[in-house]
Amino acid sequence: MQQLFFAMLAAGVLLIARDMAKSVLSRRGQLWIREIPQDRDIQLKAEAFHSLADTFYEMPPAGNVREGQTERQIWDRFYKKCCRDCSYFSACEQSGMHRRQACIEEMARLLADEQREQFDSHMGEWLGLCSRGRETAGSLEICVREYYREKFWQQRMVDVRLSSAMQLREISHMMQQTAREIKRFQPLTDNQMRRLKGYASRHGLVTGQAWLCEQGDHRIRLFVSMRTKNGRTVSTQDIARALSGLMSRKLVPEKNQKLFAGEKYQLFAFTEDVSYELLYGVSRRMKDGEAVCGDSYGVLQGQGQTFLCLSDGMGSGPAAKQTSEHVLNLLEELVECGFTKETAFHMINTAALIKCDDESYATMDVCQVNLYTGMCEFLKAGACASFIFREQYVECVSLPGMAPGLQMQSDYEKARKKLFPGNYVVMVTDGVLEALPPERQTSLMQEIILHTTGGTPAELSRRILEKVLNLCRFAAADDMTVLVAGVWQK
Repeated sequence: MQQLFFAMLAAGVLLIARDMAKSVLSRRGQLWIREIPQDRDIQLKAEAFHSLADTFYEMPPAGNVREGQTERQIWDRFYKKCCRDCSYFSACEQSGMHRRQACIEEMARLLADEQREQFDSHMGEWLGLCSRGRETAGSLEICVREYYREKFWQQRMVDVRLSSAMQLREISHMMQQTAREIKRFQPLTDNQMRRLKGYASRHGLVTGQAWLCEQGDHRIRLFVSMRTKNGRTVSTQDIARALSGLMSRKLVPEKNQKLFAGEKYQLFAFTEDVSYELLYGVSRRMKDGEAVCGDSYGVLQGQGQTFLCLSDGMGSGPAAKQTSEHVLNLLEELVECGFTKETAFHMINTAALIKCDDESYATMDVCQVNLYTGMCEFLKAGACASFIFREQYVECVSLPGMAPGLQMQSDYEKARKKLFPGNYVVMVTDGVLEALPPERQTSLMQEIILHTTGGTPAELSRRILEKVLNLCRFAAADDMTVLVAGVWQK
């Protein structure tokens, strides 16, 4: 099943890349057409993925079990396993099976609720009703385990199916979004091309084709095919500065491309520079007695967005570290592929469901910062509160969430906040808050942050952690991580 998910993802991405290449990188001199056949092909493929997702959603869910139905189903199993072919069956049937059924159903309920003492007290009644009482009591425990194991796997498969449906819809959405972006690509006007060639020539460059793409937030992206003259090399930073004058906007080269233009034509991408810059720092303390920290952190940057990520592996030590690192690696890879963080959360949750290791869950805590607008969005799964350190006060961001693999949830709780120059985002793992008095963990953490001033984000994170450790007398009962990110006007 897991291989199927990633195969579908790969197929969708390949289709998008192929059709985008055909549509956008058209041959030089070709007339630009607003409605292009490739756009229709992408839309049809997107509709097919969406239809397939609907089929998954329309499959019948796991049946809801009414009150008392569980015990009756266990009785049916027990009856087939122990009673139907028993040599004492006729005698039991003549004396009445309803008392035996009622006793078994009650004992099954007690076993499911782990009320062992009450179960043992009912054993005497059962021994008086069944000539093979002790033998069949052991069979009852087996029937209860088998029943709940089957129900567990049925629900797990439903969860995986729903997650795969959501992933199909996300691929459909990505393809539709790509089709819309293709329509936004336009070749430069004749006047713009003349000016571009003039700029390029003065800087030792020869230009081929060029396209302009207006983003939804009025930002632009500029794609230029170019090479250098006379075997020279020119950095993309120098090219960006030259193009900034042409477009009357400050442009910067996009990542994941060559840093220099050479004597062969290459396609370079430039985008508007962000309005804010972000610096971050992290401080950690391992649980007492452990050699490694089970918490992991990551910072993912691209397209004017910065993702601050924390993950706390269950337990401590190398196993917890491996689990939390795996969760963050998956999250970063999925976000880089173009999936939203919400879908990435669900896909990681599905991976946890498929893995079937009940002792290897990890929390997920993400803060996405838009460096163009200063807006940030928090998304949590099983993670504790985060904080925003403003000029005169500290704001707490606490959201209900779930730990990956524990259950499925159609929507995650999110919070959107506005960051202003000089504000700090403070993210911590639960080991930090749990080191504080239980009755005022959040309020005390706000006080600690408020009275920790000055210095870089790295220094702030270190001072905050030191203050928490001082309050708990430097006894770390769990791994502790503090991530601080500051935002300033660029």
